[in-house]
Amino acid sequence: MLRVESGTFVCGNSLVTYRGFSPGDIVYRLTDVKTIDSPSFRTIQVGKHKHVDDLEILAFLNHSCRPNTHIIIDNDELVIVAASVISPGEDLTFFYPATEWDMAQPFRCLCNAQNCLGFIAGAKHLPEDVLDRHPLSKHIQQLIAESRHHPQLHDDAVLGRTPATVDE
Repeated sequence: MLRVESGTFVCGNSLVTYRGFSPGDIVYRLTDVKTIDSPSFRTIQVGKHKHVDDLEILAFLNHSCRPNTHIIIDNDELVIVAASVISPGEDLTFFYPATEWDMAQPFRCLCNAQNCLGFIAGAKHLPEDVLDRHPLSKHIQQLIAESRHHPQLHDDAVLGRTPATVDE
């Protein structure tokens, strides 16, 4: 149902579907996930201090500021759900800040979406009006709430700064 293709996305490999999906359809389910305590550029954050490293084929799910999937994190499962109509042969994407608070390896976004953010570093670095446009994981919602009570957790976004380190 899914395959990895080289060169179909702007940079590197991408995850492509063989079949179409309607909004709300389950695209993929990763069960019995094992978590680690620290992030890397190949993990998905599933809790305040929990990250999944063994992502199987999901390691090729790229970011987009206008994603066609979103991730639901439910205890020991990661479920990829269609956020829009997805046609056969389409690259599957999700909005990284929906699961990532402060990314281990920020990057320049090349998605070319109409509202492309240009730089992706995690939810911590985005204003809430941008985050409000996307379904967010529970742990990201909790971290946003905590940052309201402890502004130092969210200083970069409040001051309009982006992290100095950019990996291209």
